[in-house]
Amino acid sequence: LREPRGSLKRAGTEVLPRCDALGPMDLRQRIEGLQRRMSRPVPVHAAWHRPRDVFSFPSGDVLPVDGLKGQRVVLLAGIARPSTFEATAAELGAEIAGRLFFPDHHRFTERDVADAVKLAEDAGAVLLTTEKDEVRLPGGPGAEPRLVLRVDLEFQGDALALPDPSRLRSLADGGEDEEEDEDPWADDEDEEDGEEEDAAQPPRDGSPKTGGPREGGPR
Repeated sequence: LREPRGSLKRAGTEVLPRCDALGPMDLRQRIEGLQRRMSRPVPVHAAWHRPRDVFSFPSGDVLPVDGLKGQRVVLLAGIARPSTFEATAAELGAEIAGRLFFPDHHRFTERDVADAVKLAEDAGAVLLTTEKDEVRLPGGPGAEPRLVLRVDLEFQGDALALPDPSRLRSLADGGEDEEEDEDPWADDEDEEDGEEEDAAQPPRDGSPKTGGPREGGPR
């Protein structure tokens, strides 16, 4: 699903993810930044992630998201923005007892899972991971129990209001607002590179940064 920015010129519609975190002005700037790279104005749709349910592995039970309320959890993830996973779990009422974060696209090993399970056991908590990470975790008979937070991508019903077409043509031609420094793709494009800075920060518990995963206990 990743393509160069030049591919925008042949797009027939645009989808802006994580729009629930953007205010009206930020959203407008994002739209104009994208349209600047387009050969013509196209419909723009806002989207965001919404928690759907919690899958229990290996039992296969499906729990409502409010089942996390008051639940002590240790987070295990290898995604570009582990902070958003942690924020979502906290918003659902989970008590974050610890975290083990790896770089995006990390290939989990049995040792990784064993370390996470040990962290959870020591904290009297359960292991909670993302749907994206679950498919990369070791499975099969004897696999450690864990909870998986699953999310849906929801769309705003109608296309967003676009700036005036003449303004878009000016932007596309490199006219007004060319001095704008903010890259409208800064939040979304480099999940394999730049966004790994989230997963490269030192542990929350203040211990020195290492080349391995981040680990932390209760705040």
